[in-house]
Amino acid sequence: MRIHFIAIGGSVMHQLAIALHKKGHQVSGSDDKIFDPARSNLNAHGLLPDAEGWFPEKISSAIDAVILGMHAKNDNPELAAAQQLQIPIKSFPEYIHQHAIDKQRVVIGGSHGKTTITSMLLHVLKKKGRDTDILVGAKLKGFKQSVKLTPEAELMIIEGDEYLSSPLEPRPKFHFYKPHIAFISGIAWDHVNVFPSYDNYYDQFDIFCKTIEKGGTLVFNADDPEVVRLSRQQYGLRMIPYRLPVYDKTVGGWTVHYGGEAYPTKIFGRHNMSNLAGAMAVGETLGISKAQFLKAMHDFEGAARRLQTIGNGDNGAVVIKDFAHAPSKVKASVQAVRDHFPDKKLICCFELHTYSSLQANFLPQYASSLNPADEATVFYNAETLALKRAEPLSASTVKTAFGDDRLNVFSDADAFKNHLYGKDFTNCVLLLMSSGNFGGLDLTDITKFATATSNITTNKSVKKPMLQLQRPLVIFDLESTGINLAKDRIVEICIMKIQPDGSEEVKTWLVNPTIPIPKQVSEIHGITDEDVKDAPTFTVIATDVMAFMEGCDIGGYNSNYFDVPLLQEELLRLNMDIYSEERKFVDVFKIFQRMESRTLTAAYKFYCGKDLVNAHSAEADVRATYEVLLGQLKKYEGRLEGNIDALYEFTKEENPPVDSGRRMVMDKGVVKFNFGKYKGQAVEKVLQDNPGYYDWIMKSDFLLDTKQKLRQIKLNMTFRNNSGRLF
Repeated sequence: MRIHFIAIGGSVMHQLAIALHKKGHQVSGSDDKIFDPARSNLNAHGLLPDAEGWFPEKISSAIDAVILGMHAKNDNPELAAAQQLQIPIKSFPEYIHQHAIDKQRVVIGGSHGKTTITSMLLHVLKKKGRDTDILVGAKLKGFKQSVKLTPEAELMIIEGDEYLSSPLEPRPKFHFYKPHIAFISGIAWDHVNVFPSYDNYYDQFDIFCKTIEKGGTLVFNADDPEVVRLSRQQYGLRMIPYRLPVYDKTVGGWTVHYGGEAYPTKIFGRHNMSNLAGAMAVGETLGISKAQFLKAMHDFEGAARRLQTIGNGDNGAVVIKDFAHAPSKVKASVQAVRDHFPDKKLICCFELHTYSSLQANFLPQYASSLNPADEATVFYNAETLALKRAEPLSASTVKTAFGDDRLNVFSDADAFKNHLYGKDFTNCVLLLMSSGNFGGLDLTDITKFATATSNITTNKSVKKPMLQLQRPLVIFDLESTGINLAKDRIVEICIMKIQPDGSEEVKTWLVNPTIPIPKQVSEIHGITDEDVKDAPTFTVIATDVMAFMEGCDIGGYNSNYFDVPLLQEELLRLNMDIYSEERKFVDVFKIFQRMESRTLTAAYKFYCGKDLVNAHSAEADVRATYEVLLGQLKKYEGRLEGNIDALYEFTKEENPPVDSGRRMVMDKGVVKFNFGKYKGQAVEKVLQDNPGYYDWIMKSDFLLDTKQKLRQIKLNMTFRNNSGRLF
């Protein structure tokens, strides 16, 4: 047969494609993104598509069947072409059930542990000489493939995923298999994009139980209250509960005690002890005693990417990779590693990669999951957000959800890599948890680095950075409809956040200013009315902007004269205030002005030796400003200190402005007007001698910040006169 796979890069889809290819079928496929190990596996069998993407021209009447993966969307062009040609289309669970219709089917389900439990069961069955067909979502040691389909085997062991089967069959995969023996390890809400509530998610397991063949068996975790509740709702089944076994935390792997005997293993973690108990219970239904099962488990090393040790160093470093992505899995993996290595520093890195994990409303499910770690980092890729059509996330949202202000958060792959390669991993465990690839992180290389004794010396010799931050610094730039601070509006804002460790995060917003952009202004920054007509207004993005800048000092180029005042005006219209928390403002232009002169383009050329390309693009200007600041610190090393306090003192004015419009300044502790006929005179004296001047300012076209500050001064005067105290 000629079979085409739409979404061939899936963990099971690509293995099924390989299995059918080995059976002699002519196999082809497509996907818009293919990650390892699928990429390497497909390539090894000559099945890797020539290019990523969807190509309807691949679909012709010569194809006998299409197997459709859930990653494809309803509007997939290859799917549309197959439907138009009336080619039979199946999801892979439908195909598997059709293949195994005359076999004894064992389906391992549950929110967590499915792959490991299936792997344990297959490991023991192989040792016992039992021939089985298999479907499991990971590479298994001792097995050439994770999908095996034969006509001879009378038994099939299936990892039963609760995620949906395909766009045409939006039902969980494990609803199709109709097991004779079913298994449930636990129930913890996941896949929020298709199961919007916990009750809806729970119901899928109830339906799964209803698909068990008449007179069949349900093996279930009696330590999970939700699974116990579910078991009490089932009738007409043979019910087999299992519980956590008696075990010791021993070096190398934990030891299980049963029937007066001790059975050492190579696995660790409370959750893996529970997984082992569940696998033993299923084994008993297949005629393997618990003692036989435990004896056969002594050399089981786990499924690929499930707490898999990939490096040990003479420096005491251990590197472990893990597939954990759902909250319950992350919690279990982190706690397991903490328990197994109590005397080592635990550094955890977790990638938000699944659709659920990238949803702000689901993130709180991860609360406290990384807390056992001594140091934790969360990474998410902006490209993955776009691919999964998810809304943008902010670092503050992630930190709040995880409940840990110490959390390092990166959305830039290079910054994340620099963070890791800047560490000394001596006597540390590095736990890397992801269902993705950390933005292309080379696991072999980072393992070599972490476990090399030489990285101790390397880290100790790292030169102190030019810019030394005690808290984050944001450098921002605005593009606007003009230069009138009172009347003009923001059309683009770009903010770069630099963390004390040097990592960077950049966010850019196009903004609908709700007023026309003059043609001559568009010619300068390149942003037109057409570009922003569908963009959010500042009202919509203001909360996200302020959240991103929260807890940060602020920098920019000529920012104290334009960007800060204009941003403050936009915020004040929404009853928000950039000065609502204590910050220091560093204007890079001030350093340039006092040391050299004058424009950003000239400064960039002078300090960085490069021409500024795409000037007046907000992000280009932000990056140039940051590079200029670093260049200034290098050029004036010894004359200019690289900390915010020193930079603030250097760039602040002799008579600093009181308001963002610079209409009032502080002169030797006295607020004075800085414009018009009363320039240089004390504001309080002017208001006392000429009360009408206050009314004129409040009715005129002055900045909101100017009016607010002047109103405060007048209120202070009133209360001081009435009560002898300041307001």
